[in-house]
Amino acid sequence: MTLDYCRGRTTISGMAEAKTKKNLVGKVTHLYHKIGVVIVKLSGSVSVGDTLYFEGGEHNFGEKISSMQIDRKDVSFAKKGDDVGMKVSGHAREGDKIYKE
Repeated sequence: MTLDYCRGRTTISGMAEAKTKKNLVGKVTHLYHKIGVVIVKLSGSVSVGDTLYFEGGEHNFGEKISSMQIDRKDVSFAKKGDDVGMKVSGHAREGDKIYKE
């Protein structure tokens, strides 16, 4: 985020992006590169079909969740405290924070 001064007003570049990604829902705790799966410790609820935003490094990305598993069983909804496996095509890393619109 940067501050810009224009005609006596202060604007913050990147603020629109921050507003759309404000709900922290989890953190990547482990990943399996070969099969494109991340393990996420949830701090909020998520459902299949939600668009999640992975942030934490140079490769930030958003992705619509098409499948989730808890203990190797498919689920359509997960809540705070669950450890969830998700299939992703983006380049996630351990420690990435996950946001939901």
